[in-house]
Amino acid sequence: MKRTVLDRVVEYFKPTQAVRRYQARQTAERMVKASAGYDAAGVGRRQIHRGSDSSANVETRGVLALLRANQRELVRNNAYAAIAVNRVAVLSVGTGIVPKARHPNKRKRQQADNLMREWMRSVNCDLDGRNNLFGLQTLTARTEAESGEALAVRKIINDPNLPIPLKIMVTEGDMIDHSKDTVATFGPSVAGERNVQGIRFDATGQRDGYWMYKEHPGERGFHQLQSEVIPASQIGHVYQVLRPGQVRGIPRAVASHQHSRGLYDFRDARIEQQKQAANFVGTVSSREDVETPVDGDVLPETMEPGFWARLHPGDEAKFNQPPTVSGQGEFTQSEEQLIASVWGITYEELTGDYSRVNFASGKLARLAMYQNIRNWQDNMLIPHFCKTIERWFIQAAALRGIDLKGVTFDWRPPRKEILDIKNELPAIIREIRAGLNSWQNVLRERGIDPEELAQDYKEDNEMWDKLGLILDVDGRNVTFNGQIQSTEGSSEPE
Repeated sequence: MKRTVLDRVVEYFKPTQAVRRYQARQTAERMVKASAGYDAAGVGRRQIHRGSDSSANVETRGVLALLRANQRELVRNNAYAAIAVNRVAVLSVGTGIVPKARHPNKRKRQQADNLMREWMRSVNCDLDGRNNLFGLQTLTARTEAESGEALAVRKIINDPNLPIPLKIMVTEGDMIDHSKDTVATFGPSVAGERNVQGIRFDATGQRDGYWMYKEHPGERGFHQLQSEVIPASQIGHVYQVLRPGQVRGIPRAVASHQHSRGLYDFRDARIEQQKQAANFVGTVSSREDVETPVDGDVLPETMEPGFWARLHPGDEAKFNQPPTVSGQGEFTQSEEQLIASVWGITYEELTGDYSRVNFASGKLARLAMYQNIRNWQDNMLIPHFCKTIERWFIQAAALRGIDLKGVTFDWRPPRKEILDIKNELPAIIREIRAGLNSWQNVLRERGIDPEELAQDYKEDNEMWDKLGLILDVDGRNVTFNGQIQSTEGSSEPE
């Protein structure tokens, strides 16, 4: 139920009447929902009754900081969440999303490649001086998975020793002052502009700037929480857009929080139960005709392995029966499969358990996971982070008098390994020969640059011809089965 301006006025002047208004409106809404034709629109004990038609930004307003805090606490102390965040980051970036320059002029293309290669492989690209560009990609992917969003901030460093005066600072979404909100401040400060959870939009609806703190608001010690507007051109905002109009990122897999906590607590309780059962061996009790009093406490506060509890002096011993552990494997496996699915990875990636999978089922599961990974790469990491870095790099090169105008970069995802090369490679060859795919595209899908590989082929062939060598891998002279290629009118080489 939405609160209108009139509701707020009535709340302020006549709180009792406002309560009666809310009660009447809620009753009317229940009557409408109870007569709905869809079960999901009904109300009652077994129906969905917390639905809302609020926008994505209204849903996260006021709870985004709490979502981040809960997710981080879960990652720190819950093995399932810790493993999932790590696997999502590693699978998304792998060995790195590599840029390759594109330009009609070969010389300019090679110049851009050389400059980018030197810059991205050095820690000079990191403001903290700890990571190269691939490390920053992994840090960004992990931050987004854990906190829901990550920020890349451009820093131009006027240092003559730097060939490219550009450094990147990766930080968390906490640095955005979410209190700067049009709803919270009752109107924009400038005509036509509005602020939504710390992001400023101009009159055309374009992102104009970010209200950024000068230091992390969670940093301990005395500091002033003052924010200032940083132009949007200086910020790379990385997050998954799940709903139209969504301006802030939501932590990954929040729908699995209760399952992760519950399952982890369940396993911990079973472990503690077995430990206590193993400590407690049995009891020693007296016969009914013995009435000797007991000295001291009957049961101590702590137990240790091999512990016997002497209840009364006597000669009758009863051994404790440890609780059974059968049947819990099926339950935990189903919960682990659910948690892995919410995170977008396979059960095997989450648990490291490959005992229940064969090659066919494992391949199907990994194909579905690879689709998720490509979605994260193509729709989030590359457009939000990599292409932003590309634009900054070209602009920073211009500050050194290096003209890279017209140069663009293709960002190649990490190489995808062939799981069954014996069966998959012939299928790939047939796919190319049938015209269903190109040789260059097949290489790009596996993170290989076709131009570099073709150049390597050329150099290999020239070297073999110069030395008069015919090797088994030379397809010009040797068949697939290792036999010498014979052409009409030619003799077999010595």
